[in-house]
Amino acid sequence: MAVNGYKSYSHEANIAYLRVLSFPESVVVEADKLRIKRHRSKYYGGKVPEEEGDKAIKTAERIIRKLENILKERLNN
Repeated sequence: MAVNGYKSYSHEANIAYLRVLSFPESVVVEADKLRIKRHRSKYYGGKVPEEEGDKAIKTAERIIRKLENILKERLNN
């Protein structure tokens, strides 16, 4: 977002920005589910089963790799 001159004041905005970057809707929905799970665990002490945590890490790693590629491409242009 910063590369394009935007500031994010909420986690929802970060997730919504994935649409601007042409991420598939399924990825945006999955990222939003991760955001909600993190919020619940952090602020309400909700437990996240280990299997869900492992899946969340893999999903986040895929999203981060794609974001890194997009950033590298934009910085080189």
